[in-house]
Amino acid sequence: MKAKLAVLSAACGLALTAGGANAESIGYNLQAIVPVACSLRFESSPSIFADGSARLGMLREYCNAPNGYQIVLNYSTGSLRGAVVNVGAASVVLDGSGQAIVPGAFGPKIQTRDLAITPGANGFDADSFNLAVQVS
Repeated sequence: MKAKLAVLSAACGLALTAGGANAESIGYNLQAIVPVACSLRFESSPSIFADGSARLGMLREYCNAPNGYQIVLNYSTGSLRGAVVNVGAASVVLDGSGQAIVPGAFGPKIQTRDLAITPGANGFDADSFNLAVQVS
């Protein structure tokens, strides 16, 4: 019984080897397209620092854009002149134009950063501003 099994195994191996030499290889070309998705989520936890700046909370950022993203800060034109907005280690001084760009990331990224603001000479003369992701 063992001898018959050994001969059968050898014959199958020879058949596979001979067939493999003449067989064409088959392959698959699989491609996936992933849409760009970015989001900002704000978690409020306000507090005032000794230097007069205000911690607003945490900004949770997610963006899978291959070339990265930036954050656009929109506020009322003519307000918040001279105020400094800090998003993590990035700072931007507002000039009253109504819009400012805060660096995001140079590639896909998930990050959480503190959001704080230091008032300018006119103090907080706007009651709100908004943040949006802009893909680079």
